[in-house]
Amino acid sequence: MSAMRIIKHLLPVLLVLGLTGNTRAGETQERVTHTRTSSEGLYEVTIESRQNPLQLGRMHAWTATIRTPEGAPVTGARIKVGGGMPIHNHGFPTEPEVTRELEAGVYLIEGVKFSMRGPWVIFLDITAGDQSDSVAFDIDM
Repeated sequence: MSAMRIIKHLLPVLLVLGLTGNTRAGETQERVTHTRTSSEGLYEVTIESRQNPLQLGRMHAWTATIRTPEGAPVTGARIKVGGGMPIHNHGFPTEPEVTRELEAGVYLIEGVKFSMRGPWVIFLDITAGDQSDSVAFDIDM
């Protein structure tokens, strides 16, 4: 079977699986952004890389925008940052942390470094007032 014929038969499968057009975060020319609802549904959280493109082995920062389900900014939150590479059973080679609130509900996370290719996770434990919740983001390097 010719290569073109094989591609013609595989293309619909690849499109359904989402395998065409994917680039690793270290190769993309777009800023990496993810939005998730926290585990208990208390917060809507968007993280966005400040490095464009996202690169391996470089220290960089992210922003975390935290809102209530109704869309109000969550101000004055205490946020613990964690994560790492679960398939290798190790954390970050650095100690990422929230260094300040840039504007209402937008927090600066500094000290993030991805040291190798593969799946990473960024965890945020968020406490605002007497409400605590957590959220995890999968990052493919």
